[in-house]
Amino acid sequence: MVNAGGGPELFARHSSMPTLLKALYRDHPWQASRFVDYNRVPMGYWNDERNRRAALEKIGHTLGVKEVSIPPEKALEGLE
Repeated sequence: MVNAGGGPELFARHSSMPTLLKALYRDHPWQASRFVDYNRVPMGYWNDERNRRAALEKIGHTLGVKEVSIPPEKALEGLE
């Protein structure tokens, strides 16, 4: 269907469906992690703390997590 509607020209300019949709609908808050693009998100996506937090919030909501607490002795682990 995409090929019949001029898709090859669109994908010549945009490397994936998420980048194409973001270009076409700039005002929509697209969530790259929701696209099934061989189970990948754009390079560097997980480097952004907002994306990691949004993913954890979504998982927490799905699983019904209401609160997460970290024992004080573990809070700084890995930050040293």
